[in-house]
Amino acid sequence: MNRNLSERFTQFLSDLRYQDLPASTVEYTKLLVLDYFASAAAGYKVNQATNRALQSVFGAIQGAEQSPVLFDSRRYPAEHADFLNAAYTHGADMDDGHRVLGGHPGGPVISAALAAASTAGTLTGEELILAIVCGYEAMIRIGAAIQPGHLERGFHSTGTTGTIGAAVAACKLRGVSEDTLFRAFSLATVQASGLMSVTESGQSAKPLNSARAAYTGMLCAALAQAGVAAPVNPLESPKGFFHAFGGESLRPEAITDALGQRFEINGCYIKPYPTCRATHPGAEAALILREQIPDLRQIREIRLFIYPRAIFIAGDKANHVPQEAEQCKFSIAYALACVLHHANIRVDEDIIRFTPQRAQEVLEICRKVQLIPDPSTEDVLAGKRGCRVEIDLQDGRTLRQTIILPKGDPEVPMSFDDVRAKLAACADGLMTPQAQDRLYQAVTSLERQKPYQDLVAEINRT
Repeated sequence: MNRNLSERFTQFLSDLRYQDLPASTVEYTKLLVLDYFASAAAGYKVNQATNRALQSVFGAIQGAEQSPVLFDSRRYPAEHADFLNAAYTHGADMDDGHRVLGGHPGGPVISAALAAASTAGTLTGEELILAIVCGYEAMIRIGAAIQPGHLERGFHSTGTTGTIGAAVAACKLRGVSEDTLFRAFSLATVQASGLMSVTESGQSAKPLNSARAAYTGMLCAALAQAGVAAPVNPLESPKGFFHAFGGESLRPEAITDALGQRFEINGCYIKPYPTCRATHPGAEAALILREQIPDLRQIREIRLFIYPRAIFIAGDKANHVPQEAEQCKFSIAYALACVLHHANIRVDEDIIRFTPQRAQEVLEICRKVQLIPDPSTEDVLAGKRGCRVEIDLQDGRTLRQTIILPKGDPEVPMSFDDVRAKLAACADGLMTPQAQDRLYQAVTSLERQKPYQDLVAEINRT
């Protein structure tokens, strides 16, 4: 009997065991888990108004006290807990991502895995790692199959394919059968949603796409386990996921390419800055060029040549010279100007406490930035997603810098020390240094935890 693509893929995910994972995949998964908590701390601080609204809404809903929520003493129904945690993780736009997927796996997948783990009874750190790897595998491979048409149609893959990744992660931790995993996968394709309009305005609502994906994925896993039926051909049906969310560039072969030999989680990038990934190449170029500019008032014009997708996501004219904090995360010009001005984009000073009055000098640099579409700066499959920056100075000099891939991509990776420093910067005021050290030790020894030590509860113990 010939099995369709969804059946073959979910069979692989169901059969995959921890022993099948390369050591490099295990190590990188732990690095991304540590980054998840650093990003959640940043998002908890940055997106305060939305977070307070979410806490008010979910705090008023009665339900089983199952799963812990970051920086909260209460327990919530598992689906509510992963909604809140995923919202926090994407709140500063500092969470991990994948350039082929065009989205952020950590928020929906790790949030669902942590919530499912808290209700799964006794399990090991190895089982948690495997569930996360499987969730990333599902989310990224399906995202790779539908990009770039998916983004061009206005969809946000963090919300759409994130639902599928979250469902798979939850299923792996619940130890369900292959048939149940398939039905959860299929139900998740039916329920997937999320639009990129949140990068233009209402940016503080963008984390809801990650949160809803985590919530819906866990719900689909529970429904499948309860026996709910699902479509038998969820991806390739004329009424299915590929048709609805893809485009002319559809690549179904991305789902099976080197399956079991290459684990997609190893291709994720980590962000050093609390801004959209599209802003990072320009920021890194600025970090290099600022050493050649003793007086920033000598800058006459800045030309940033960058791939059109970056301008589509973070080059909107309304955000170019931000007037509100939420616009800062989606302004290529602002990220470049911040780094030119003081060699960093700081969570507290440059995002949380941003006002046009406080950032006058940075915004003056923004006004000198011209964004120029240049398709040659992007070739995702060849590992190229950068920019070229030219800065004209008053003395007649023109400074130039090209970035192929910014720091944090797997080719120019961040280390455990880098991410530990990111945690310290993001969690300042939320976690004591001692608590950060305990979390670091727990994450870096995750595969040796038998039984698994609840990482969210460990943070709340501070």
